[in-house]
Amino acid sequence: MSPSPAKPSPDVLMLHEIFGITDWIEEIADWFTGCGCQVISPDMVWRIKPGFVANYRIPEQREKGLRLRQQSPARAVFTGFGQAGT
Repeated sequence: MSPSPAKPSPDVLMLHEIFGITDWIEEIADWFTGCGCQVISPDMVWRIKPGFVANYRIPEQREKGLRLRQQSPARAVFTGFGQAGT
């Protein structure tokens, strides 16, 4: 979660993919914060594997992420990630 801004600002709820809160997710959160937004990005897999992070470019880590998804009993679909919103 980003620091609270000094004045009222837009809130951004940013959900990560199955690879966890990666450096890229943090970079995008920082970008939104720099634009004056307050960002919340919860760890969506903390109940299964707290702090899990995988690099989708490395096949072994990508497979770990996909296996982690299969372990989750929850099913949810999210759409509309984009800087312009949908």
